[in-house]
Amino acid sequence: MIEHWQWIALGALVIAVVCQEIRVRRIHSESKKCEELFQIVTGNAADMIALVDVKGNRLYNSPRTSESSGTPRRNWERRRRLTRSTPTIDSRF
Repeated sequence: MIEHWQWIALGALVIAVVCQEIRVRRIHSESKKCEELFQIVTGNAADMIALVDVKGNRLYNSPRTSESSGTPRRNWERRRRLTRSTPTIDSRF
């Protein structure tokens, strides 16, 4: 026959297993959300390449820059320096 303390130990074990399963499901759900977000971002990201010197002068813009932004290439070529209309650049660069 099972002793009283054995029932308590068994109950504690069951609770621990249930809590662990809840944690695993939560982590799986969060991981799935991150994967979905990654797929959305990478699926919609444009292959834009811009080569810029340390002063902010544009040295090269890939053809996709015009396609993605909707701005004709000649406008990109005229605008030699990066401006605030572009994403913020880290001050370390």
